[in-house]
Amino acid sequence: MLNSRIFNWLMILGCMVLCSSACQEEDPFLGAGIYDENYADSPVFLFTNQSTSTEIQAGVNDFYMYATYDFLSTEEIVFNSQFIKLESCSVDCEESLAFYIKTVNAEYTNGDVLNSQALVLGNYDFSDSQDFLAGNVTVEYTSVDGITYRSDLAEQTSESYFIVNTVSDYLKNENNDPTKLVELELTCVLKAVDGEQLIEFVNATGTIAIAFPE
Repeated sequence: MLNSRIFNWLMILGCMVLCSSACQEEDPFLGAGIYDENYADSPVFLFTNQSTSTEIQAGVNDFYMYATYDFLSTEEIVFNSQFIKLESCSVDCEESLAFYIKTVNAEYTNGDVLNSQALVLGNYDFSDSQDFLAGNVTVEYTSVDGITYRSDLAEQTSESYFIVNTVSDYLKNENNDPTKLVELELTCVLKAVDGEQLIEFVNATGTIAIAFPE
């Protein structure tokens, strides 16, 4: 009888562990949008700049993916996707990377971004310091030494491009907003906010999350 009770208890305990693991794997957005590298079967949010062999990956070196959106004074929406560091970060904590994408559909207020054509596949134009038009994108990068660079401050070349290749459904974020998984590629010039320094992203690729209002 004792062996039977022990066996039953072990079976229950095993089921509880399996259930807990399954529930965790369904939602890699933890806390403030953190992506945990332990989710090997989940999509990995990352950015790779081919020209400098630079890679940023959520769940590595204290980076996490934070996806949200803002309403401008015109009521148009800007989708914000950011690689930022945890508050507990101890090394190179200044480094961050953000993509600001203004809705393609100026009338968009909520709902699935693909069905409403707020986010579409294909080419996007870079915004400049004067205008942030519908369908424009701005890239912002802060280096490990704290220098912030923006694409809207630099004059883009004929080789510059920003392409959204795929958009697919993903999990809700910590604000309970639905998100999309977005794969993109880009080449652009970025200029320092305070200074004349320039950096380039060349043949860069990224997988990011985009949040939107239901």
